[in-house]
Amino acid sequence: MPGETVEDGHGHGTHCIGTAAGPASPQHGPRYGVASEARVLAAKVLSNAGSGTDGQILAAMTWAVAHGARVISMSLGAAVQPGELFPQTYEQLAQRALQRGTVIVAAAGNESSRPQAIRPVGRPANCPSILAVASLDRALTVSSFSSAGIHGQGGEVNIAAPGRAINSAPPGGGYRSMSGTSMATPHVAGVLALLAQAAPNASAEDLRASLLCVPADATRQGRRLGSAPGPVSESSSSGPVGVILAVDPDRCVEVVEAARGAGLTVTGEQATLGTLSGTIAEDRIPALKAVAGIESVDRDRTVHLPPPDSPIQ
Repeated sequence: MPGETVEDGHGHGTHCIGTAAGPASPQHGPRYGVASEARVLAAKVLSNAGSGTDGQILAAMTWAVAHGARVISMSLGAAVQPGELFPQTYEQLAQRALQRGTVIVAAAGNESSRPQAIRPVGRPANCPSILAVASLDRALTVSSFSSAGIHGQGGEVNIAAPGRAINSAPPGGGYRSMSGTSMATPHVAGVLALLAQAAPNASAEDLRASLLCVPADATRQGRRLGSAPGPVSESSSSGPVGVILAVDPDRCVEVVEAARGAGLTVTGEQATLGTLSGTIAEDRIPALKAVAGIESVDRDRTVHLPPPDSPIQ
């Protein structure tokens, strides 16, 4: 995170890591971690105020895959409108991560206010190759805030886990209770870590299938549904706009130069899984999309977390 130390100045990330991989025998109080023997790779992608960009998140995902992560847990996201297509750049990266043995899970979102209003699964959890996690209350009913799969194109909820009043670790020690699909997601990540520990040679498809109790072929078919490229969101901005791109990893150097020629100012490049981020004049986006080797172009959106004193975090 530019301009900040790696330490968690928000508390959200520490709480999530504690749920996924906290100790089996804490010094004080009950156990809260699922996979206590898991090795943690922590990447800070949101600021201490709880915001960041898609480009920062994609860079961290690539770093985690390159370092051998079997599971990537993302308790973050951005709200989408009903019918909005999932971001193709995230989907391309998630597919390549699966091929390399990494399963990605992400929070479905906290935008609902059930029963009056039910909002769709946010991004990037709405990608077909990313497992979207909803929240359950103690009675195993869906939490009132939990977003739902109200349309197709990958925007379904794949699994649910406890997300209401979850006790875990805050920075500095002790316990903290938090609620949200962010709290449900590391429960699922922890279970996937246990599955990977029990079957170290299992593929990412096998881990997904074991988690969801469905044949691996069915998960592959599910990823293919709704995989047609989507348009870049319209904007009234007249200046440069932020974009994220999926490119052919085998042609990354060549594509970067061609993208620059089309007007892209590159701010981030992750050749391992073939993603770029940068800025470009809006009227140059069609030329950018026409560059050979570029597979998708999406807007680089800002991701926010609720403030620390919010009842849903």
